[in-house]
Amino acid sequence: MYYLTPQQYDSLIKLTAALSTVLPNIKCAFPADDAGKPLTDKLPDDQLAAYQGVLGYYHIQKNKVDPGPAFQWEYVINEARK
Repeated sequence: MYYLTPQQYDSLIKLTAALSTVLPNIKCAFPADDAGKPLTDKLPDDQLAAYQGVLGYYHIQKNKVDPGPAFQWEYVINEARK
């Protein structure tokens, strides 16, 4: 899936905010490069083991592409932080 509907984004934002509030080890953040842009590749095993934020399948496995290249990580996390 490459595009989510506004309703799906709204639900995901609310879920992300709730989980990061109720489960403080899940940080309201996404894997990012040095410039703060979302990473969309598998994280190295040591980084994956230490990471405490929201992940996509492609951060965990090389053979997965979810949530897809059009996923708006910055939008979801910024809205969830509000």
